[in-house]
Amino acid sequence: MPSPWRRHSDAPLSHPQAVIETALPLRGLGRVPQVIEGDLSLLTYVDATKSYDYRRVRADGTVLWHQAYPSGGYASAAYNSGTNSLCGPSGYFGYVEIDWETGDLIRRYYLERRVRATPVPVDSGFMATAGNRIYRLSQDSGVRHGEQERHVFFGHAVTHDGLFITAGVERDGTDTFTIVAAFDTNTLEQVWHTRLAEAVMPSCDTSGLVLHGGTVYINLPGPMSAAVDARTGSLVWRSELPTDASRPSIVCRSRPTIETVTDSSPNLLVTSLQGEVFSLDALSGALNWTSVPDVSAGIWSPAIAIGDDIVVHSGVFLFGLAPRTGESRWCTPVGFDAYTMPVEVDGRIVLCGGDPPNDGYLAVINPSCKTPPPQVTTAYQQGESRDVLSIVFSPSASSQKIDVTVDLRMFGRSAHEKLHPDLTGRLEWRGDVLPTKRLGESVVYATVHTAGQDTILPIYIDAGARTHPSEPSALAMDTDEMPGTQERRTDSGGLVVSAVARRHGHDLDPDEIENAAAWMRDEGISPHFIWRSGAERILMASQLPLPESQGRSIDTQEIERVLSAWEKDQVSN
Repeated sequence: MPSPWRRHSDAPLSHPQAVIETALPLRGLGRVPQVIEGDLSLLTYVDATKSYDYRRVRADGTVLWHQAYPSGGYASAAYNSGTNSLCGPSGYFGYVEIDWETGDLIRRYYLERRVRATPVPVDSGFMATAGNRIYRLSQDSGVRHGEQERHVFFGHAVTHDGLFITAGVERDGTDTFTIVAAFDTNTLEQVWHTRLAEAVMPSCDTSGLVLHGGTVYINLPGPMSAAVDARTGSLVWRSELPTDASRPSIVCRSRPTIETVTDSSPNLLVTSLQGEVFSLDALSGALNWTSVPDVSAGIWSPAIAIGDDIVVHSGVFLFGLAPRTGESRWCTPVGFDAYTMPVEVDGRIVLCGGDPPNDGYLAVINPSCKTPPPQVTTAYQQGESRDVLSIVFSPSASSQKIDVTVDLRMFGRSAHEKLHPDLTGRLEWRGDVLPTKRLGESVVYATVHTAGQDTILPIYIDAGARTHPSEPSALAMDTDEMPGTQERRTDSGGLVVSAVARRHGHDLDPDEIENAAAWMRDEGISPHFIWRSGAERILMASQLPLPESQGRSIDTQEIERVLSAWEKDQVSN
């Protein structure tokens, strides 16, 4: 029985593959790339240095400049053509503005709230949200903000006709709501806000809003999608999406996207963590079709429309779907990255994949150029301290000499491991590897060298996730969603939740909180917000870093120290 955390199925490796033209190692976790004046703006989280690396990169991979700032906020960078500058996260509570030509620092902005949203260019500056505040950032006047009590804003915001429009959560007594709210870009005063559904607050910048033709679109719990008039805030339509009642689809992790490939009438594309893609009529909300291209790890980012394809990044695979039916046309292994999304660059797809946080790749893919699936087989065997990996490539009949090297750094080997010919003419690599990818799915990138030409060959490796799906599911449940042993319970949220509850006059046993989470899991309810990172987000709302972020282990005293510092900060403000 597949776990509710992750479903497993055979990926369609028999599909044609869109050709990968460039594969650039990132040595980190890539955020959403963007194209500026023909070059790429790359923002990468580097775990080894705990930094955000900003780079301007040419299409051929040449790095024009590179700057590093402290990591922290979950956001990507935005570009303002009027100032020719980038604005992106630096540390937990700020942004930096960078000169696009030189990479030089223009200004730092300190927000006093944890950064979780990508800024939006407005006039000669930027706007952003953090916590319950709306910020206006400019080189001349610095930081101005407006504030809404009982609100928390999140996700990708948009601007329209002098309005800054964002998604958020509103608390009214004991009730909470997901809202869309609009603010005057000059005065920062609220112009309108609309309650749409029960509350949810995704903590990623791929969630939020999309604007098209004076209408704002958002995905909601339920699952539902909705359209709101950008000028007035009036609800245009709200549509429920078909779902399995025993395990409702989660669509609010990603914002919707607009496509007009099929005809002049726009359609809305919605993706879910259950692996579904929905197409709706953007004018009425009527459902066009539902597709499930791959359910191995769900779809964690918005779809895009490029050429005659709907492109979605599902698990470790990139899919091209038919816009009228959702049928899968091609599938290319690229690697998994939950914190980014594919973008279009001159008819190409640019995507951060690989295997973050340490082994990310920037891939440039040509969806108009397809090849049959390569004749590659892999095998992975578990050992005690090290595992064994084999890769076998069967080249097509040719008189040309072929050399193949593969980047296996994510498995503890080198970036240029050579495949050697066997007696049958196949090329093979076999060796021992570190077990760090055991029970997962990975994609490594090989280079096929022929006379005067190199081609990129992505290779999918199943290290146990699909061949033994119960093992990684049980492991994930045991170590991530719920610690299975008493000594691992400091990795979960029991201590944090009980400390927060004490501040509100409730004395709760951390072990009982863990037991409640275990019961939730057995009932098919994800205990995400009692999971360690979920509890971290509770405390991160205090605007102060947790002890783990400062290299110290967590205990009750550390939690109390952070909470006390937060309370003093609230009093002083």
